Parts: sequence; structure tokens; C-alpha cells
Amino acid sequence: MADAELETLLARWRDAVGPEQARAEPDLRDDALGLSASGMAAEEAFLIAVTRLAPVQPAPVRLPTEGLTRMVAVALAAAAVVLAPRLFLPSEDYFEFLVRNVPFLVLPVLVFWLLAARGALRRVGPWLLAGFAALAALVNFFPFEAWSDIEFIVILHAPVVAWVLVAVAHMAGEWRSHERRMDVVRFTGEAFVYVVLMALGGGVLVGIAIGLFGALGIDVAEVVGTLVPGAAAGALIVAAWLVDRPEQVVERIAPLLSAIFTPLFGIVLGIAAVAGAVSGFGIDVDREVLILFDVLLVLVTGLLLYRVSARDASDPKGVLDLTHLATIGFALLLDVVGLAAMVGRIAEFGASPNKVVALGLNLVLLVVLGRSGWLLLGFLRDGRPFSHLDRWQTTTLPIYAAWALAVVVLVPLVFGME
Repeated sequence: MADAELETLLARWRDAVGPEQARAEPDLRDDALGLSASGMAAEEAFLIAVTRLAPVQPAPVRLPTEGLTRMVAVALAAAAVVLAPRLFLPSEDYFEFLVRNVPFLVLPVLVFWLLAARGALRRVGPWLLAGFAALAALVNFFPFEAWSDIEFIVILHAPVVAWVLVAVAHMAGEWRSHERRMDVVRFTGEAFVYVVLMALGGGVLVGIAIGLFGALGIDVAEVVGTLVPGAAAGALIVAAWLVDRPEQVVERIAPLLSAIFTPLFGIVLGIAAVAGAVSGFGIDVDREVLILFDVLLVLVTGLLLYRVSARDASDPKGVLDLTHLATIGFALLLDVVGLAAMVGRIAEFGASPNKVVALGLNLVLLVVLGRSGWLLLGFLRDGRPFSHLDRWQTTTLPIYAAWALAVVVLVPLVFGME
């Protein structure tokens, strides 16, 4: 009876502590059993054992080995798929081919691995494969004028549509689920951090290799440059595998990075928005400036999206939430400045693919950020549940997907047929 009561107390203790503290359960059980055997009641023995429990040291970070061989095989397959066309194409044509097709070479391999790991390959795989095939056919066979604005726009947005297919694979086809969508946001953000870290390390390695062999009189720059796309493809698979592991290091790093960079981007946004408003940006504003505005808005929206996904809805309001709100406010101001300039340019010079796409993107971000700011203000001022803002972020994901798909499909049909 005492043992059963002790197990009940241990179960409650496990539920109340985190995974790090739960690692001390064997020591806690042994101590409590020893005290109980000396004549103490189970509850008293358990309480004394808890007070004796030494602080648990964090588990050392080790490279996980489960599924390592399979991951390496998939990463090598992704690298091989990217490098194989180099056997048949000269260098210049190969890199031009990659610019158009790298999403359709690497991401199907990632989708295969995700679906296989989730047991959804037969159920979802054919639909996603058809999506990749249709997207690749549009990019490669639509009669674009060579390197025209329309082709550039399609090439820029096609990876977004392709990543939507990856997201569906990550959700195992359950794309209507709020929780699954939020998991995709976390997966995307954390994989991005891993890829950036590996790219930084890889860049240092490439620089050292070229310098070292150059000092020996051996020029390896061309060979290394040819292998870099394959290495990048493999790095994406490795990043996805690491993110899917239960013992993630970046799970602690990524939210910290978002907390640091969100207010910093907010400051940049604020300065840019005020400068734009004071200087009276109009139709004469440089196109490059408007493009930079949109790039900055997209980056900040991504940061805010990941910040929401990394925040526990039960956490109390704090300073980070205020900086979050201020950043949204500055982003909205910059968005309005960009919208005014874009509307003026269209009214003066007429519509073009670049202007229409930029205008549409600004309108999408205006709706998403405006609603996000309103919900966050309600949380801070009126105590409304943070979960409303959390759910709004996953509700907007199909909006981004629909926008990217509309750009890829409709812009060539509307402007390419003129």
C-alpha cells in the first residue's frame, strides 16, 4: 500500500516539474523508499526526500543518434538531386537552372522524408508531388520573356508556394488544425535558425579551404563553388531533422533571438517610417526604396509571427509584449507610407507587374498587422486572452499561401499575355 501511495505522489511530482527535474526521479524514489522502510509514512518520506533532492544539472547537449543514418541518406539524396544536372549542363546554364528549379529539387526530398516519418506518404504524397510538378511546369514552360520582371516575380514567389507544400507534409495533411499550423511556424523558424548557423559555419569552412589550397598553389574555388548548392540542400535536411528531435538546442535559442531582434527591427522600422512620413514620400520615391520597405516589412512580420508562436499563452503580459505592439505600430506606419507611394505611382504611370504585386503585398500585410496589433492591444489593455492573437496568426497562414499562389499563377496570365 505504501509503495502504491508513493508511486501516486511521484506521478504528481512528475506532472508538476519540468523534464530536467524529472530526470532525478530514480534518486527521489530510492530515498523515499529508504525512509519509508525505516517506518515513516509514505507521504512524510516523500516530502523529506524532495527536500533532500540535489539540484539537477542540465543534461549535456549531444548530437542525437536515433534516425541518424536515415537522415544522412536523405541529405545525401537531396545533395545528389541538386548536383546531378551539373553533369549535363555547363556551369553558366547550371546555375541558371538552379535559380529556377532549386525548390523543386530539394523540397520534394524534404517532403518525402517528413511524410515517411509521419506515416502519411501514400495518403498525402501523390497530391503534393502533383503540386510540385505543376509549379515546376509553370516556372519552366510558361513563355516568359527571358529574365523579365514577370519571370523574376514568379521565381521569387514560387519557393513560398513550394514551402506551403512542405508545411502540408509537416502537418501530415491536417492543415485545418490550429495546433498543427502553429507547429509549422515553429518548425520553419527553428529550421531557419539552424540553416543560418550552418551557413555561417560552412562559409568559414569554404573560405579557409580556398585560402589553404590557394597557398599551396591549388585553385579549388570552382570545385568548391560547384559543391556548395549540394551542401546547402543537405543542410536543409539536417536542419529539419534536428528541429524534429525532442532534445532541441535551438528550442531555447530561437525564442531568445526573436525577443532580441524584434525590438531592434522595431527601432529601424520607426526611424524609416518617420523619415518617410516627414520627407513626404510620393510617386518620385525610388523603386529600390519601396522594395527595401517591403523586405523589411516581411522580415518583421515573420519575426512577430515566430515571437507569438514561441510565447506561452498563459504567460503574463510584460515589456516584450509592449515592444511587440510598438513594432507592429511602426510596421503599420511604414506600410501606409509604402501604400501611399505605390498608389501614387500606379495612378501616375499605370499598372505594372511589380507595382501590382507590391501593392497587393502591402495590403495583405496591412490587414494581418492591423488585426494583430488590435488583438495585442486588447490583451495588454483589456486583459483579453492571448490565444486570440495566437489563433489569428495561424488563420493568416492560408492568406499568405493564397497570395503567393495568386502571384505565381495570375501575374503571368494577366501581364504575360499582353
